[in-house]
Amino acid sequence: MASPPTRPIGVAILAVLVILAGVILTILAVLMVRGAVLILGTTDNAVVLGLALVFLLLSLTLLAAGFGLWNLRPWAWWLAAVVLVLHLVTRVGDAAVARQIGPAILIGFILPLLILGYLLAVRGRFRPRPV
Repeated sequence: MASPPTRPIGVAILAVLVILAGVILTILAVLMVRGAVLILGTTDNAVVLGLALVFLLLSLTLLAAGFGLWNLRPWAWWLAAVVLVLHLVTRVGDAAVARQIGPAILIGFILPLLILGYLLAVRGRFRPRPV
């Protein structure tokens, strides 16, 4: 019986950061609803509840992806890769709209590019587990 692949430290760090982002977004969603109740005295504000729902869905996606990365699930690798590619495309769009490349756009492009390169390098560790 083959032993499960070991988790690279970079994947562990990435998984923890993604899980942390999911927890923070969950807290923000709860605080948005709580704030709407405190400020407006009701939860009838569709905009606040809609944003809270979007935050909650994003947080659940991030939590799933983080735990998937932690457990070296292939679907989590694909999810991370697709999100990083979409992020890179939006950064190129930002640079085109701004018609200049500032430090924020440059960092917002280089960091995801490095993470994507790292994920490509460790892709072999993300294999389906035998049943």
